Amino acid sequence: MSYSPSAAGIGGQAAVAAAGTGVLLKASLGLREPDSDGGRISSSSSVLSSVIAPVSAWLIPGGDASFWISELILWAEQYHADLASLALYLLPRSPRDLRPGALLAVLPGACAGTALAAGASYQGRMQPYTCVAGRLFMPRDAVLFPHVTREELLRLCHYPVLVLHPGIGAVGFENESRLSLDQMLLAPAGALSDRWDFARPGLELHGRLIYVEMRMPASLAELFGGAQGEIGSDPIKLPELPPPRTQPPGKSAGTGAGAGTGQGDSQGILGKQLQNYLNWMPGIAAPVLAGASWVDKATSWLSQGMKQHETQQLQDKRQQELNRLLRLLENDPEQGLRHALPLSSSADRGIGTRGTVQNPGATLGNKDPRFSLRAFGGGYAVEGWDINAEIQAKLRQRYIQLALQEANLGRHQRAAYIYAELLGDLSSAASVLKQGGFYREAAVLYRDHLNRQLEAAECLALAGQINEAIVIYEKLDRVLDCARLCRQIGREEDAARYFRRSVEAHIRSGNLLTAATELEDNLQDHDEALKVLASAWPEDPRSPKSSQAAGCVTRYFQKCGTMGRHQDANRMLLRLKAAPDDSRLQVPYLLLRVHGEYPDAAVVESAGDIARVKIGRLLPARGATRSQGEVGDLLRLLQQLDTKDRLLTRDTGRFMALRNEAERQGNRTAPPSRKPASPGMSGEIKRISLSPLGDTPHIQWRQIVGNNNFFCAWGVPRSDKIRPGIDGHGIWFIRRSPDGSQQAFWSGDEIRKSCQTDSPNLELEMASRPSMPVLLWVSGPLQGTLPMRPLPASDAFPHATEVGQPSWFPSEVRAVAYDANMMLWQLRRVQDCHYISGNNFAGHRFSNAEAPPTLEQFLSTYPGPVSMKCLDDQLIIALGTRVLAIGPSQTIGFSEDLSEGKADNLLSLAVAPRHTVPRFACTDKDRVTLVTMKPKHGSIEKMETIDLPEAQACFTTDGTLVVVSDGECKVLESTLAGLVVRATMNLQQKESGVVGIIPGFNPGEFIVLENSGLVHHMTWKK
Repeated sequence: MSYSPSAAGIGGQAAVAAAGTGVLLKASLGLREPDSDGGRISSSSSVLSSVIAPVSAWLIPGGDASFWISELILWAEQYHADLASLALYLLPRSPRDLRPGALLAVLPGACAGTALAAGASYQGRMQPYTCVAGRLFMPRDAVLFPHVTREELLRLCHYPVLVLHPGIGAVGFENESRLSLDQMLLAPAGALSDRWDFARPGLELHGRLIYVEMRMPASLAELFGGAQGEIGSDPIKLPELPPPRTQPPGKSAGTGAGAGTGQGDSQGILGKQLQNYLNWMPGIAAPVLAGASWVDKATSWLSQGMKQHETQQLQDKRQQELNRLLRLLENDPEQGLRHALPLSSSADRGIGTRGTVQNPGATLGNKDPRFSLRAFGGGYAVEGWDINAEIQAKLRQRYIQLALQEANLGRHQRAAYIYAELLGDLSSAASVLKQGGFYREAAVLYRDHLNRQLEAAECLALAGQINEAIVIYEKLDRVLDCARLCRQIGREEDAARYFRRSVEAHIRSGNLLTAATELEDNLQDHDEALKVLASAWPEDPRSPKSSQAAGCVTRYFQKCGTMGRHQDANRMLLRLKAAPDDSRLQVPYLLLRVHGEYPDAAVVESAGDIARVKIGRLLPARGATRSQGEVGDLLRLLQQLDTKDRLLTRDTGRFMALRNEAERQGNRTAPPSRKPASPGMSGEIKRISLSPLGDTPHIQWRQIVGNNNFFCAWGVPRSDKIRPGIDGHGIWFIRRSPDGSQQAFWSGDEIRKSCQTDSPNLELEMASRPSMPVLLWVSGPLQGTLPMRPLPASDAFPHATEVGQPSWFPSEVRAVAYDANMMLWQLRRVQDCHYISGNNFAGHRFSNAEAPPTLEQFLSTYPGPVSMKCLDDQLIIALGTRVLAIGPSQTIGFSEDLSEGKADNLLSLAVAPRHTVPRFACTDKDRVTLVTMKPKHGSIEKMETIDLPEAQACFTTDGTLVVVSDGECKVLESTLAGLVVRATMNLQQKESGVVGIIPGFNPGEFIVLENSGLVHHMTWKK
């Protein structure tokens, strides 16, 4: 069986439709079929509320005809469909590559609106499509936006069949492009026309192989064949050489043997003749020693002069070649890339060589500007050119522009060639190859050259190398990925074994919800899933409960109601009834949910009775200590048990009124005497709470970051308090919620193994969304990675997340920062240059530009730590004592030495939150500097300083500047007289160092963490 593109209709029958149809394809939204009267095609923003569209066609990805046929046969056998009635249409790979890239199989009657949804729940590789207006085919889970009527859609569709593909856009087909399944089995062009239904005698083989003889070529010409016609067959066409700089004005270049070389070359020829004459004289071949004759000295002088002259001539010719290359890259990029000069050495790309060439040349080579792994084989001699910094900067800038241009045009191999061989940026090359579908090449770069094994396994799996991917996943302990790949290739027993290992790991880490979900979805073991969920709330009330107790109990009742296990539901109600009377256990809320959602009436009645008893016990008597908000919540729960009972509503209201009156009577005391405020003070700092960061007195904390939902911190065990056999040299990480709940994990010895140090250099960064992973990555010259660790959802943390260093995160990053759109900006180093890149958290790079020369100048001379923050649409970068602001067009807004030479390094960099005055604060060992920016200009509007030693600063969520210095918290305010202190408060332990200060969870709040783990939660009010 073979496939012929011409027989399939690619070659003029299928056309990529114009993008100006006014229809935008948006995936992951619901679709509602148009009304029969031609009304507008409407959509819904919620998938749950939309009507599921019928399946009118199936899209089979890939360009292999045998794979298409096998998928259709499996589908037809499972649902007894007729393959002969299908209408087939071939889709190209891209608007510029018309080779087959997918097949659309249209069901009979789809265009008439009567297609049967045969196999709508089919789980194969085929993707369901639906038909709109009788001619537009689009993914089943997509929506048209903006809304159009049926008549408008028919007017916009210029083809009888129009397919909206998420990757290549709109593809139109004429009626002649329709194919049938039997056309996939046509013989290829040029097949034999004679009969083939009889046997033909073949070659008679000897019964036994005696020996193998190697035939040697008769000559070198026979050995190389036509290689001389292939190597350099497309030479570069360059303009004529300009006169050398040694040529006097108005003089000719010379003739004869020295034509084209000028006066300097004629002098070189005379020098060679004189040297040959001197060498002919006896005794000259001996080395030049002390007391040598004048002839020996003359020969040595001539030899050195000729070498210098030849070196200078070589440099001049190379400079001319480089100038030509720059002109080619600007005017003819195609030829320029063929003759481009790499700016990276072979050692930078991890390629072994055979030394340098014997006779260096002055001409550029001719290469295929497409990425190939053969270039990484090594084994050839190299030739280094001495290029000045100005030419290097121009070449690098042009290379980056061409790489981005090639990637945008879909020519990913050429973009990868520029990144890998010309720039030496293997990380960007692998990313481009992965985006272009060259998974095998990307996997080799990730695995063998970048040591990013997780992404290598992902690319191997996408390339179909499942067994190789499983081996890497097994080494990385990614058992869930191993299980999914084993199931994909039919190794069901191995898949079940890996799934069991994943479930056991989740149970050990306390992630019972995920363990139960995997038991249900992957192993179909619902009984075991119920046992895991029930274990979150033990039968003994005195036993500790899981951090996911509330979520597990809710899920348990849902499964019992679905499976009809009402007896198990009653047993769980008895456990809730025996629970202690503590509002933190959320027992009334769980019972109220069962009362309103469970399908069995007996269970609902029992849950209501138990809830009334629990709420009655939790309601405090007169004089009991319980907040007014908690009492109000309990009374509302009691009313929801029976909304028709008017007496219950009256009694709960009376109870709340009596309680409020009692509190007012108790608060009628004499007002406290007010002390006169200090001069300059206009507010007060109050401490909300003071508590240790978990039971970890042996940990020395290093860094703290936070958002509006929780804050995180990491630290290392103190050398003088290491617990033998427990701590080792691991990394401790804690996530803490506003109510004081915590989640912790211990990373083990991963950093210790890779960095070989007891004090690793790590950085912590997190986004404002609670579900996004928390970055904890290795920075500085130390090599190593911290694997991602899961942080499961719990009663205090509704969102599960991960913490660690993602697989796509490059090892050469010096600083990172999140902007307001959750995009991660990176300042990364590639060899001796720096780049500013923008990524989403899936690792897709949407921006990559060379650092501006001003920033590159400071980075090349400053090897220390770099701080980077996003302020509106600018990047604020602090290195040493210098602060730079980089705008969207890579322009430097300003570059200031904020310490004026009084400090060696800045201690902290903080930026104001969105929707406040655009400003940032820097601190050093002597003072605090507040810089106010001009909106949308990127320049400084005002700069103010105040003397505060060893300070650290942050902005609260309402834009208030707070610093901690010398054991005191201070609130600073900008006035006409400069920065002034508005409020101050002492910390309890001045001798303990401060790790950092971050914004709190509400306006005016801030949090201070000490090295010992003591957490100060404070607020400031005017």
